[in-house]
Formats: sequence, structure tokens, C-alpha cells
Amino acid sequence: MYPPATLLDKYLYYSELYFEALYFCRSFPYREKKAEIQSHIGQLLGLFESEAKNQIINAAQIGQLVEENFTSADFSISYLADIFHVSIAYMSYLFKKEMGENFSDYVWALRLKKAKEPLLTTDMPIDDISLAVGYVNTSSFRRKFKQATGMTPSQLRS
Repeated sequence: MYPPATLLDKYLYYSELYFEALYFCRSFPYREKKAEIQSHIGQLLGLFESEAKNQIINAAQIGQLVEENFTSADFSISYLADIFHVSIAYMSYLFKKEMGENFSDYVWALRLKKAKEPLLTTDMPIDDISLAVGYVNTSSFRRKFKQATGMTPSQLRS
């Protein structure tokens, strides 16, 4: 049986395995309960290993989620924190450590790159491009674009 998902249920499950193994060790000759003790210890080690693997968050996982979601207007560091079940502060720290820059700068660079292509190759309205890269407020997009490139989206298009 795999342990339940809630933290309390997991604790109770681990605890039950541990204390039953301890009871066997203290109350019976080892030869008599060897198989049960080994089974319980093996299950505990397997569960701990599984939990440890689930706690590892790496750049590839973060990068994949960013690539899949950066054009969403609702995409944020809190979204990533929720996905990985960590605090926003820890996710911010981890993002910078794994990706080499802070979340907002990284996402902006992706959005800017994605916005430049239709600006240079299509006559798609700037409002639509802004929405397509995750900016609901076009004036914010234009301001950020000019800050980053030194020109407005219209000037780049010209």
C-alpha cells in the first residue's frame, strides 16, 4: 500500500511502519520476525527515497514549466511555487539559483523575444501581440519594450 497524499496521513503511515518494525525487534527473536522487519525497513527506505526524489526541483523542470506558461497573463512565481509545493520566497531563490536570473527578468526576456518575431514579420496589431505574449495591458507592454530595446514596438516595425 502506498501512503496517502496528506501530510498527516503520510506521517501516520510511516509511523505505523516504524513502530511495528521496532516492536518486532524488541519483542521477538530476530530469526522469528526477520522477514517482517526487513520488509518494514525496506518499505520505509523506499518511501523516504521516493519522497526525497519528489523534493528535488531542477532547472529542467522549472524551464519546462516556464516555456509552457510564459505567454499566460496569469503566469507568476506564485504559480510555480504552487506547482512545486514550496513557498514563493523559496521558489524565487531556487529560480535565481537554477536559471541564473530572477523570475520576472527571465520571463520578460522570453516575452520580448516572442514579441519581436511578429513585429518584424507581420502586420499583426501591437495590442494582439501584447496579449499573445502575456500582457493584458498594452501600455505596460509598450513601456517595458521601449525600456528594454530603446524603441517602441512601432519603431522596431518601421
